[in-house]
Amino acid sequence: MEDPRLKTKTAAIIGVSMLNSHFTKENIQRTADIVKQTHDNVFFMLPNKPAEHTLAGYGYSKEEAQKTVQRKFKSIERNCRKSIEALQIPDAKILFWEQFEDNENYFEMLTRLNELYATDTHFREDARSTTRAVYETSKYPAKKRLSLDEQVDVSVDFLLEELAFILSSPDILNIEGTDYVYHKEMPILSELLAGNYEFNPPKNVGFAVIE
Repeated sequence: MEDPRLKTKTAAIIGVSMLNSHFTKENIQRTADIVKQTHDNVFFMLPNKPAEHTLAGYGYSKEEAQKTVQRKFKSIERNCRKSIEALQIPDAKILFWEQFEDNENYFEMLTRLNELYATDTHFREDARSTTRAVYETSKYPAKKRLSLDEQVDVSVDFLLEELAFILSSPDILNIEGTDYVYHKEMPILSELLAGNYEFNPPKNVGFAVIE
């Protein structure tokens, strides 16, 4: 039986975050087990390069951020690969930013979102509040103390880059449609998909929450 939380499309993309305790091996595998029953293809999206922006908000230098991201995402990648093996979904793929950051469709969508951030006050406020919440609730140790506004300034690109991938994912992956799957609501993504900003959303991208 299909999980009612999901729209059946060609592919499910499971978003996996670096600094979030939810993403244990068990939770990654449980989510993958659900989506493999409703979708033809399963992808794990590991936002390694965008995560460097988040660490910049904690005062990390570029070199420190790159080393930390590389170490942490190696562990996450291992958990994803263990899930793929345990669930016998050999066609599942793990996506890192290097695989598509030069993709024309991704770049075009990122340009659109950067323009939206510059011109749409509603979107800009939501993007900044979404980013601000990361630091307001985080207990991750900072290398250098920045003000909350400074943290948002240096790290909001994480959100814009992540959204750009999600919204252009069918074109990047050359498939009919995608559902982005996360463990909690993403109001700014839902607003984008509903057309509630000055933005015409793609019709072949969906969003589902699996806690």
